[in-house]
Amino acid sequence: MSFNWKKYLSLATTLSKTDKEEYIRTAISRAYYSLFKTMVLKAGYNTKNEQKKQKDFHKNIALEFKNPTEELVIKLDLDADDIRVIGNILNELRIKRNLADYDGLEQFTQKNAKNAVEKVNGVFEMFEDN
Repeated sequence: MSFNWKKYLSLATTLSKTDKEEYIRTAISRAYYSLFKTMVLKAGYNTKNEQKKQKDFHKNIALEFKNPTEELVIKLDLDADDIRVIGNILNELRIKRNLADYDGLEQFTQKNAKNAVEKVNGVFEMFEDN
């Protein structure tokens, strides 16, 4: 059985309840990966193979969601506007995750972590409504 990437969101939620910077940065990263990995699987990609083929795999996934094909609309069983929203969230969180993981000068607050968690929860709720 494969790992349930949504469990990362549970971890992010727990980590976002503190004001310790290392927890906040990790919460942002885990929230992003929870969404990214879940969406990649829903879109039908095998991430290990696809990442080897594409230089900017994370960025390209966000772009694909921002400009959904009919095939993606069918796979996700969402309307194109909702998929575009997911693409924008993926892109925003990807940028924040990169800053959280690699930029020690960037400041993050508990509000940033909670915002990331809320956005990912909102996306997951889109699928529960279907």
